[in-house]
Amino acid sequence: MKVVDTKDQQLAEAKALAAKARKLAEKQKQENKRILAEAQRKETINDLVAPLSKDQKDIMTDLLESVQTPKLRSAFDRYLPAVIDGNTPAKQKAPLTEGKEITGNRDESVTQKQANDGNVVDLRRLAGIN
Repeated sequence: MKVVDTKDQQLAEAKALAAKARKLAEKQKQENKRILAEAQRKETINDLVAPLSKDQKDIMTDLLESVQTPKLRSAFDRYLPAVIDGNTPAKQKAPLTEGKEITGNRDESVTQKQANDGNVVDLRRLAGIN
């Protein structure tokens, strides 16, 4: 009976080790798939943007970041005319604004608000919203 018990115990340990090895192999397989997919994506993007200039490459790679890998070619074809024409908005850094001095004088804020209201009216008129 002792021999059977030790064999059962060894068998249970072997099954646990085999299950652990399967989990480890599956995890490694998933990691390899992820790395391969990432490498293919980078290679595809690099092949697509190779003929573009540096600025155009930067703009196109930013546009293609959110596109799924199978749809890269169609998205590239769709964005290409706009990127080549230069109609895409340029990357602009936010202007550095210094803190404003608060004097408690309300007249300045009222005139600024009126100027902003005038700008909104002009924008609506130009957009054809009125």
